[in-house]
Amino acid sequence: MKIELLTHQINNMRFVRVTAFAFFICTFSFAIFGQTDTRLAATWQVLKYDIAATLPAAEAGRELTAKAKLDLRNVSARPAASLTLRITQNATISAVSLNGT
Repeated sequence: MKIELLTHQINNMRFVRVTAFAFFICTFSFAIFGQTDTRLAATWQVLKYDIAATLPAAEAGRELTAKAKLDLRNVSARPAASLTLRITQNATISAVSLNGT
């Protein structure tokens, strides 16, 4: 009786180990496939930039005047219809020009 109980416990432990191993293999294989990089390649490349900033004249002033010139190139194989720049919502845009116009 003891031998049968011991054999049953050993078989049960083997089953648990094999099941746990199979579970971890499946879990990690899905995690690896979930990490594939599907992002698009860059569309724009910054060739040159020039930023000029003027600090406020008064020490208590909190407004900064800045002018930026960006030279960009479309490096994708397709024509690009838009360009998005992240600018704080507190900024005031006074002028924008494209190709010097």
